[in-house]
Amino acid sequence: MTKNDLPAMRQLAANGQIVYTDHGVERMIERGYTTSDVEKILTSPTTQFIETQSPNAKHPHERGVVSDPLFMPDTAIVFAINLSNPSSPELVIITVEEATNEKWEKSRADNPWLVRK
Repeated sequence: MTKNDLPAMRQLAANGQIVYTDHGVERMIERGYTTSDVEKILTSPTTQFIETQSPNAKHPHERGVVSDPLFMPDTAIVFAINLSNPSSPELVIITVEEATNEKWEKSRADNPWLVRK
């Protein structure tokens, strides 16, 4: 997954092809995010691709991390793309977190604007 996947991600989000994991919903509630917040970030033309996370035992699919430097509070969304039904792919929201200074370095002048410490 790369920044070249951003247009497809935005289109899936704009089409409402978003599903949320239980973990994602729990973290959103805990951290004060709404589905509207997530949709705004995923569809924003200023959202940037931050990083790719490799598959592991807990998450068997490659994941992407995106963030919109214009959305407040600073937020990172971890997602995967479910292609099990090729005619109807979905964005799977794994977690949503505030991009804190303890975990992220920020530079709104750069792309990507967030870099994991």
